[in-house]
Amino acid sequence: MLNELPIVFHSQGVPLTGRFYRNTTSWQERQPAIITMGSWLTVKEQMATTYARRFAELGYTAFVFDFAGFGESRGEPRQTEMLL
Repeated sequence: MLNELPIVFHSQGVPLTGRFYRNTTSWQERQPAIITMGSWLTVKEQMATTYARRFAELGYTAFVFDFAGFGESRGEPRQTEMLL
């Protein structure tokens, strides 16, 4: 059984939304950790979560998040890819 823990953290003052996945009910148990992400314009519920769940099944703590301006994360502009 996989356990999920939603969190909000900040990057340069912008609230970003993420989620941890683990295969244990104990958040004290040590596991290797990995950040999984999909392509730049996707949200965490798409391919990143598919990868995170599989890594969690294999004994990793996996973390996914929405980039600023995408999904549940805050930030402006919304849903925009910008080249600087």
